[in-house]
Amino acid sequence: MPSCCISSGSAERLMEVIREELELVRDQFGDERRTEITANSSDINIEDLINREDVVVTLSHQGYVKYQPLTDYEAQRRGGKGKSAARIKEEDFIDRLLVANTHDTILCFSSRGRLYWMKVYQLPEASRGARGRPIVNLLPLEANERITAILPVREYEEGVNVFMATASGTVKKNRADRIQPSTFRRDYRGEPERRRRTDRRGSDVRF
Repeated sequence: MPSCCISSGSAERLMEVIREELELVRDQFGDERRTEITANSSDINIEDLINREDVVVTLSHQGYVKYQPLTDYEAQRRGGKGKSAARIKEEDFIDRLLVANTHDTILCFSSRGRLYWMKVYQLPEASRGARGRPIVNLLPLEANERITAILPVREYEEGVNVFMATASGTVKKNRADRIQPSTFRRDYRGEPERRRRTDRRGSDVRF
């Protein structure tokens, strides 16, 4: 029967039949829910969401830091013009350049003998033409404190040492496993006697 010809009484009866059939299906097949939906993010590691990629990390003399994919650079033939690593001011220049993986840890040594750390993927990603971001916005540096050396670490192998040298001629060797992030806080400041020695200008660090 066309819908335009169904009387109001027939329509009501039709809805009653549909309701009765649905209730019959519910009573015959209905049971308690067997699955449970819960909100739990404790098993999610942020690093699992970060793509492993080799990148170029640059730190300028005025403290601008960034990383960019290693694929942005390619081998030049003899006589090639080369490519710029960053667009910086005339009075600034690239002070540190290194290749690392996005999952590596960057150890940051400051002019006051302090050690900070962060993951490479926590650095700002930028193009070759960008300056990057001031590293003072990423680390809790104090006034007039600057990062003088950065060192990428993937694994702390046994028997590996870190050699440090300053402009004043002070040198020191530490076991690498003694300065891994699991042994200190992000704002690690070193031992008191090291903090009293303020001449750390131009320090360099190597494995």
